[in-house]
Amino acid sequence: MTITDFRPDYTSASVTAPGGPTPGWSFAEMLSDERPETVVRITAPEPMPAVRERNLRGAFADLMRIAARPPGWDGCGGQRLSTDALVSAAQLVVHLSRYDDLVPHLVPLPTGGVQLEWHVAGSSLEIEVDRRGRAHFLAITAGGDVTLDAEPIPGRFEFELQRAQRVLDDLAALLRSAR
Repeated sequence: MTITDFRPDYTSASVTAPGGPTPGWSFAEMLSDERPETVVRITAPEPMPAVRERNLRGAFADLMRIAARPPGWDGCGGQRLSTDALVSAAQLVVHLSRYDDLVPHLVPLPTGGVQLEWHVAGSSLEIEVDRRGRAHFLAITAGGDVTLDAEPIPGRFEFELQRAQRVLDDLAALLRSAR
């Protein structure tokens, strides 16, 4: 699996599988776990500064390192990153990367998923993407208050994505005030 053709000037996604390209697939419809020849093309929603593009490329490189881990990578039967998790995580990185200095830490999950984490001054946003590409959002303040705990249902993903972006806005403000 590879992420290629990153262009920050418009939004689109397409998938090239062994049978040929299938442009315009929605991320939620990509539910086959085994696509070893898949190429995921991700583009950002708007033009961006060079530093943000560099950060996105770094996050995608991290995703590809996680995707390259062999089965059993954790010594306990850890599964490879699924294509669905890879695509959903890449989409989330693109949509939630508005700040040049707030880049997610990416953590592989032994179940074939990946977790995106942002931590600032004791507050955090964590998004767990399972092997089917479904996301669970969790935000906790430095005081331990849970401000977001949601697993979006169909038709509510954009709403939860906006809530996650507001949490990131707060984390960015915390980061700026700490400087």
